[in-house]
Amino acid sequence: MKTEKEIRTLLDEFFFEFNNIDSINNLDRTWFLSGYLRALNDVLEKPHKHKLFVCNQGENRSKTAVTLFGGRCVGIYTNLTKEDLDWADIVYVFEEDQRTEIGKRFPEEYLQKKILNLDIPDIYSYMNPKLVLELKKKMR
Repeated sequence: MKTEKEIRTLLDEFFFEFNNIDSINNLDRTWFLSGYLRALNDVLEKPHKHKLFVCNQGENRSKTAVTLFGGRCVGIYTNLTKEDLDWADIVYVFEEDQRTEIGKRFPEEYLQKKILNLDIPDIYSYMNPKLVLELKKKMR
């Protein structure tokens, strides 16, 4: 699976090569440009269909996030696997230590994934109203 940066680079190289072909008429060039922009937009603005929420145990914060926003939840110290990271379009952690642990255990996936820290402490139970409010605010 290619990273967003690799896909963007491939599209840019293809666009440059295509744009330098003299035998292509303006209508074809316009058609290609519109397709290029759509493809680039899909890469940059695609909705993250596979959300992975990672907290310490996968019980309270991440499980609440999955209930609210869909996706999967796992615990960094209990059941996070390479397959979980491969599945995810985006990874949400709740503490910086969790991001660091992912980098230590899965360095290749760490470099390829967008990992966002929601910065929500481990003080809430599952579906706690304050946790729900905090998650909704951070996920905007």
